[in-house]
Formats: sequence, C-alpha cells, structure tokens
Amino acid sequence: MSLVSQNTLYNTPLSVDVSEHCMVLVGECIPFREVKTISQAFTECYVNSVYVGKLLEVELHFHQQRPAFKAKVDTRHSYDYARLFQLVYHLSVYREQHEQKIITRVNKPLPPLSAHRYAKILLLLSALVFAMFAVNGWLALCYLDIFWVEISSLLAQILSPIILLVFAMQWFWLQPSERKQKQREAELEERAIAGILPTPPNPSLLKALTWLWISLAAIAVTLGMSILALLANQ
Repeated sequence: MSLVSQNTLYNTPLSVDVSEHCMVLVGECIPFREVKTISQAFTECYVNSVYVGKLLEVELHFHQQRPAFKAKVDTRHSYDYARLFQLVYHLSVYREQHEQKIITRVNKPLPPLSAHRYAKILLLLSALVFAMFAVNGWLALCYLDIFWVEISSLLAQILSPIILLVFAMQWFWLQPSERKQKQREAELEERAIAGILPTPPNPSLLKALTWLWISLAAIAVTLGMSILALLANQ
C-alpha cells in the first residue's frame, strides 16, 4: 500500500481523559463504556518499495444513538497520529480490563503459503537466469552467435550494474533509514502513551510554506516557458 499523506483528524478536537476513562470529542466527554465496538488497523506503507510511514485507521461504534467515529492518520502527521494512537491505546486497555472484545482488522491478507513459496522460487530462478545472461555478456562464454542470446546477454550486461547499485543503495541507505524511521515512530507512540504529545502544527506557518512552494513553482514554470519561447524564436 502506498502512502498518500492521510489525516482525517486534522482540526478535530480530540483528547483522552485517563482519570475519567473517557474521550473528549469536540468538547463532549464520551465515556469508554459507551463504546460498543472498536476496529483498528495499523498498515505499513511503501512507495516504490521504500518505507514511508505507518497508517492508523480507527472506527468506533457506540451504544448510544450517535454517529460512528472514524479516523485515519499516518505518521507524517505526528501530532494527530499521537492523539489517535493515545485514544486507541487507553481505550484498548480499558476494554481489556473489562473483558470487552476488540476487533483488530488484518492490514493486508497474506497469500497462501504455497503461492508465496512458488513466487519466491520463481523470483530466484529469474535472478539466476538473469545472472547467467549477465555473466555471458561480460565474459562471452558461449552462444553469442545466436541472436536472442546475444541480445539478452547484452541487455543483462547493461542492466546488471544498475541493479547492483540499487541493491547497494537498499542495503547501505534505505534499510538503515527505514529502521531509524520506525524507531522514531515507536518513540512517538511511547510518548503518546505517557501523555506527551508533539507540538501541534502551526496552521499559519503551514499556509505560508504552501504558498511559498506554489509561488516558486509558478516562477519556475514561467521562466521555463520564457526560455523555451526564446529558444524557439532563435
């Protein structure tokens, strides 16, 4: 699942009163005992196989005649994610203490074991065939007089350094970066449990930065079109 920045909790007043065992939603104190069901899902999100964050989705249904509470926030929005995680944690603890059922949705169904095993075997065989063609392209071992073997070996020879570079970046840069990000997210959740929330975002600052980026993009597009027009007239 790819992560497009998601935050439905933005500008929604929500907090947790642990001493009173309630959630304060838009100024209204809703006791935890009024929650009929809670559904929660944590999903790790990737863009082009690069870890970009975690998405928390929550849905609460109540015994009273009130609309269901639904929210989803990703870790890019640390303040709102911490608030929602804090609610989920304390509500889950309360319900476990009172032996009430918590529904935890599966983030992504796993493929059958046999299909997963076959996929790994197929990937391994494909990598071996690619490596054979790459070695054949580099060392000219055999059958280079056959057209399709020659073309395949040439392509594998060209692509192999790129693939090795990608694997090197994955091993030395992306994996440590992913571990650090997950560690920061774990620390964020620990602080949320302890009642320590990040500093709320400044809407005026975010608005100013947004307009700054829009202005810079507009200037870049205008300059680019002017340069292209000058080149076309020459």
